[in-house]
Amino acid sequence: STQSTWGFFFFFRLSSVFTKMLSRVVAAAHRLPGLSVAPLRRQHRLYQPTHRTHPQLLGPDEVTIGITRQEYQSRRDRFFSLMINGSVAVFPSYPEYNVQWDVPYDYRQSTDFLYLSGFEEPGALIVLEKLTKSFKMFVAPYDATRELWTGPLAGVDGARENFSPTEVFELNELTLRDVLKPILNKAAHIYYNNKVDQKYTQILTDFIDDKKKPVSDSKSLVQNIRCRKSDSELALMQKSADISSRAFAQTMAAVQPGWTEHLLATTMEYNIKRQGSKRLAYPIIAAGGIHANTLHYLNNDQVLRDGDLVLVDAGGEYAGYASDITRTFPVNGRFSEPQRELYSALLSVQLAMIEAVRPGKSISELHDEHVRLMRDAFAPLGVEVPDGSWHSIGHMLGMDVHDCHDLHWGKTLSPGMVMTVEPGVYVPPSGPSRYAGIGIRIEDDVVVTKSGARVLTSAPKTIDEIERACAGVQA
Repeated sequence: STQSTWGFFFFFRLSSVFTKMLSRVVAAAHRLPGLSVAPLRRQHRLYQPTHRTHPQLLGPDEVTIGITRQEYQSRRDRFFSLMINGSVAVFPSYPEYNVQWDVPYDYRQSTDFLYLSGFEEPGALIVLEKLTKSFKMFVAPYDATRELWTGPLAGVDGARENFSPTEVFELNELTLRDVLKPILNKAAHIYYNNKVDQKYTQILTDFIDDKKKPVSDSKSLVQNIRCRKSDSELALMQKSADISSRAFAQTMAAVQPGWTEHLLATTMEYNIKRQGSKRLAYPIIAAGGIHANTLHYLNNDQVLRDGDLVLVDAGGEYAGYASDITRTFPVNGRFSEPQRELYSALLSVQLAMIEAVRPGKSISELHDEHVRLMRDAFAPLGVEVPDGSWHSIGHMLGMDVHDCHDLHWGKTLSPGMVMTVEPGVYVPPSGPSRYAGIGIRIEDDVVVTKSGARVLTSAPKTIDEIERACAGVQA
């Protein structure tokens, strides 16, 4: 109707005018000398949780959940120790991306940037200088309009108060030219990851006068530190694993024939997030029947059939740390005899490989050992294991689900490293008729200890545990 259309238009215009006026008032208030109300209010609010705003989540000296100022400083000190004399390292935050022209994706910070600073905001840059051991931050300025629409940013004052930089600047063309450019040209060597934000790759290229100055990728240095987890990190990873493990048991109890893979995946996501995980660590794989033979099946759009297995690969991210679990279970809650035979053979391999994890070995060596065990386990069933098996026995895990991915596969494991152990068997339709079309993967997260490995994940895994969980029996 014309009247309602004009009424909506008038309301929209009035709201827009009011928003602009309020934005100008707030911005002006910040410039008034002696007025402390607005700045004081802003000190209590940041883009991310702090102890002051979320005491139920963070302790008094924690920058992010479970990680203190001292631990962040220790990380930077270790990075300084690996840098070449006279060098600087530049880390941009991830850029923001939109789903549509004005609808943003959920933002997640660049892992190396977050690891070294704890700062979760977009539109930022950090610079580490070896000579002075300085930690400089360049952050987005206070923006009253943005605060009205999407919430506060730290600004220079919030960054200085909460993240302990040596110096902090507003990120703009002037400070980049007057502060960053001289630092780059004075440095003998530069560390930078050119895959994070192409805008800054171009800026650095333009700023550096000596085009022959050596520039190295910063990833390998940071990942050599990140690959060994502190006790604080392991506590967060245990929490992440516990959340996802419980979510598996809860989802197993709910699934029934006739559900769609999509419904299973959304139920799993709900069970993960309602227990405290902010986001998924990766898209959920919910592969019913023969779809389990597609290793990274993401369609999740088929109906789950009575008598089939469903392979679910899922994990949440808690306080920046991922879990990664795979379980394969019967849609109707009971394994058939062929499914039991195949599952039991794979479980024996997985348990043996967990026992094989220990300091001094590499993932490459463990993989080769797992291939031998796979052939021994499945030869009696007539299932042929391809050269190298179907995929790796596992990967490192931490802030990223495929953590420290640039480290060599042959790197020796040491205490504090976390990896997945995930053998899988995938029988094609042309395989033995008793098992044709069945795909199974079993995956747990383990931390390397001084004498072996400790399993972090506890989702139902044995045939009896799975059938009890599917029947709704709590462990």
